[in-house]
Amino acid sequence: MNCGANNRFLALDAFRGIMACSVVLLHTTVNTPWLASSPVRNSYIAVDFFFILSGFVICMNYADKLEQVVDLKKYVIKRFLRLWPLHLNSLLFLSFLDFIAFRFGLGADTVVFSDIVSFAKELVLLHVFMPEVGMHWNFPAWSISAEIVAYLVFAFLVFGLGNRFIYGLAAVFILSFFSVFCEIDTKALRATTGFCLGAMIAELFFRRRIYEYRFPSILEVPALLLLFTIFAFYKKLGGIAYPVMLMSFTAVVTIFAFEAGPISSALKAWPFQKLGLYSYGIYMVHSLIMKLIDKLISVLEKVIGVPMRVISPFPDFREGKLLLDSGSFFMNSLLPIGILLLVIITARVSNKIIEIPWIKKAKEITSSVR
Repeated sequence: MNCGANNRFLALDAFRGIMACSVVLLHTTVNTPWLASSPVRNSYIAVDFFFILSGFVICMNYADKLEQVVDLKKYVIKRFLRLWPLHLNSLLFLSFLDFIAFRFGLGADTVVFSDIVSFAKELVLLHVFMPEVGMHWNFPAWSISAEIVAYLVFAFLVFGLGNRFIYGLAAVFILSFFSVFCEIDTKALRATTGFCLGAMIAELFFRRRIYEYRFPSILEVPALLLLFTIFAFYKKLGGIAYPVMLMSFTAVVTIFAFEAGPISSALKAWPFQKLGLYSYGIYMVHSLIMKLIDKLISVLEKVIGVPMRVISPFPDFREGKLLLDSGSFFMNSLLPIGILLLVIITARVSNKIIEIPWIKKAKEITSSVR
C-alpha cells in the first residue's frame, strides 16, 4: 500500500515494495517447493506491516494538518483518490476477464460473475462492513477498505483531541488489539491496530521526540534477521504469534526509519526504490495477472490437449488446488520470478497512467476546497 508522503523514509519505501512482492509470491500457483516454504506461506502477515507503516507515514505527514473541517475534507479526498482509481480499474479489468472466461467456457465462476450485488459492494469498498464481500473479485482490496477505516479513525482523533491525540491512539490501539487477539478478528480492527501502532511510533520517536533515543545503526542487521524469523516461524508461535509479530514489525519500522546503517543505504538503491514506488500497484494488480495467466493456461490446455497444471503435492499448502507445472524442476523454480516481474511491469504502467494522474488530480481538487 503506497502511503504517499512529503516526509520520505526511503528505507521504509523499499520495505513496502518488498512486502508487496512477498504477497505476490504467496498467491503464485506454481509447482515449486520454495513457494511452499514457511517464509512465503506466512507472507499474509505482510499486510500487518503495511498497516503499521501506513500509520507511521500518515502521522508524520498529517498530524499537524487536520485542525479545521476543511483540512478533514482535503485529507479524505486525497486519501480516497490515492486508493480508489486503481481499485476501480483493477476491478473493471477483472470483471472483463470473468466475462470473457464465462463467454468462452474457460472456467469462470458463474456465481461470481452473476453476483452484481457483490460487485457493487466491492466497487465502493464495503469489505469491512460486509464479511461476505472481498474474496469474489479483486481480493487484496479488502485491506484497502480496512485502511480507509483506519484513516478516518486517525483523522477524527487528531481533529478532536489536538495535541493529545496520542492518548486517543493508545486507547483505540488497546481496544482493537485485544479484540483481534481475542479473535474478534474483523478486517477493520486488524488495520486499526497496526495503523495506531505505527502512528504512535511516529509521534513518540520522530515528531515530538518524547523519547530522545536514536537506535544505533548496528541494530539494522538484527532487525532484518528478526523480520525473516517472524515470517519463517509465525505459525509455530501459537497464541503469542500476533503480539510478537506486531512488536517485531514495530521494531523494524522504528529502526529503519532512522536510516542510519548500511542496510538502509542499500535499500536506497534504485531497484528497491522503484519497488517502493510501484508497491501499491504491485499489491493491487497481482490478482489480475494471476487470473489472466490462469485463463491463458486454460486456453493452451484446450489447444494442445496436454495438461499444464497438477494438483498440489504439498501437504497443508494449496491442497486440492491446481498448480502450474512446466515439467521441469528448474523452470518451475524460475516461473514465479517471471510472474513477479510481469506484475512489477504492470504496476509500473498503472503507476504512470492511473496513479500519478490521479495524485495530480487530487491536488487540483483539494486546492479549491473551502
